[in-house]
Amino acid sequence: MYDKNPGEILRDYLMKMYPMSQSGFLFQIDRDFKDSEPILDAFYWSFINYLLRRFVVVATYHYRMYPPENYGEQYYKEELTRYFTKNTRYQKSQVKLLVNLLWDCMYFANKELSNSDKSRIRTRDQREGNRCYICGIDLEYNNQASNLYPSIDHKWPRMFGGMDRDDNLTSMCPRCNNALKKDYIDWSDYHFEEIALPSLDMRDFRRQARRNRPQELSLFEAAILAKNDYACSMCGDKAYKIGELLIDRISENDAWHFLNLQTYCSGCYGRLVHRRDKGGSI
Repeated sequence: MYDKNPGEILRDYLMKMYPMSQSGFLFQIDRDFKDSEPILDAFYWSFINYLLRRFVVVATYHYRMYPPENYGEQYYKEELTRYFTKNTRYQKSQVKLLVNLLWDCMYFANKELSNSDKSRIRTRDQREGNRCYICGIDLEYNNQASNLYPSIDHKWPRMFGGMDRDDNLTSMCPRCNNALKKDYIDWSDYHFEEIALPSLDMRDFRRQARRNRPQELSLFEAAILAKNDYACSMCGDKAYKIGELLIDRISENDAWHFLNLQTYCSGCYGRLVHRRDKGGSI
């Protein structure tokens, strides 16, 4: 049994194949902009995830073309090996490792979570008083008819080889599960480059981000929460334990764009406000 999800192992391997380079135009942009988080990191993770997603889609296509229950595991692996040999410049040892990891990803991607597993995770999270791990809203564990009855989510997506282990399963509200999580791997999947609003304060940012749905968490906000693993950037407390997290800028001298936004619990945000100039824009 893996210590990590096979998709995570595959992504780690892709990072070794394509390490981040401290050169090029993105590195130059990082050097020129001093206040925000690194642009290079954001684009690097986005492209690594793109490559992972591309490989998994190729593996899924072959899985549907040559279903192992009809063709067998070995034939499927041979077809996938032929694809990589023909369409890439990877060495044989690299192709072999990629094919084996993708096979394992397909196994877990096509494995349905049992009702007993879902019930066990709900029981665990109810006992621990856990909220939705994305938005921090209270869940109604005892009311299956409620729109806050928890869905069970693979934190590392099942589509990318997410296992049914307890540490990869958690409760979340159905709205976040249906509208925000989907098959996203992490924050770099959320089209962060689109998150740039000319907001004047947090309330204005929320209004612009949510547009016509003021009570619903937006993709803009979900991306920022995911960037910090759904936790306060100062104290590290998680949304599923403390409730809703607030979003504000890192630098008051810059606009409300993805790389200049961070998450805070209410206590840390209060201390942040206290330290800032009373005439600031919060």
